Amino acid sequence: KKQFHLSNASIELVSEPIRVAGFTNILVSLGVHAHDTNNGFEISDKVELVARHSEDGLAFTDTVLATLRGSRDGVRTTALDFGQAWSQAAEGLDTVTGEDGKIVTVTSTAGQVPDSAQVLRVVVRAVNNSEHENFYFDNVQVTGTGSGGAQAYLDWWADRGAEQLDEAEKAAEADPDGDGITNLAEYLLGGHPSTADATATEPALAEASDQYTLTFYRVKARIDPSNTYVVQYSRDLASGAWRTDGLDLKTSLHGIDQTGLPDGKDFTSSLYERIEATLPADKAGAGAGVFLRIRVERTP
Repeated sequence: KKQFHLSNASIELVSEPIRVAGFTNILVSLGVHAHDTNNGFEISDKVELVARHSEDGLAFTDTVLATLRGSRDGVRTTALDFGQAWSQAAEGLDTVTGEDGKIVTVTSTAGQVPDSAQVLRVVVRAVNNSEHENFYFDNVQVTGTGSGGAQAYLDWWADRGAEQLDEAEKAAEADPDGDGITNLAEYLLGGHPSTADATATEPALAEASDQYTLTFYRVKARIDPSNTYVVQYSRDLASGAWRTDGLDLKTSLHGIDQTGLPDGKDFTSSLYERIEATLPADKAGAGAGVFLRIRVERTP
């Protein structure tokens, strides 16, 4: 929510970077109210909504999504009533007769922001070539179609402070810290891509007289629904027979402690949750060992 008074001046507002990798049909919208207490919102005055987008995070291209101008002929037409859209500046609309506080929404059209964009900044420019112009901007929104998995993965890189790594080092199968754990596995199990911490991602196995307990971290499904975690066990590795029957997975809903999560955040804001998988000892068979593993299927 921003408010500015301009008199023979201009201003440019630029948002923080918004990661849109993995999303398509990207749309940008903005609430706008322009009011002039002097001579009206003239044709020389304008508001531009701009998408500053990049496919590599280095070079950026500006695309003007909408341009709003004042009246061409001096006729005052209300453009601020709810439900009445702005012109795309082909004819121009003057807003002087609109009531203060009435905000209309300007929305881009499909295809203006390319699906190949990886990073987006929303830019709002206001220009006043006369006096006493007041601009109100609110409710910036960026929407798109996608699972959100790519967004969460890129946010993880930024949160871990590893964006400075070369692109080759960021590959899913790369291991820039040399701890034997790939980047993707680090992400899925709570590791760090540039700090050697193999033990941090290792599930913990505890054995009791009546059960085995496997404790691990997983990315919350509501943040990244593209991952499916499955815990399996086998009585021997030779047969390749992996099973799930008898396993019981417990989460925070079952009282599993969620303190000390791997990204250092509390449970409500953390990317991760702690899971406990228990297996009755008799499933392993008398006098036999048991092997447990975690498989993750990830939808691109």
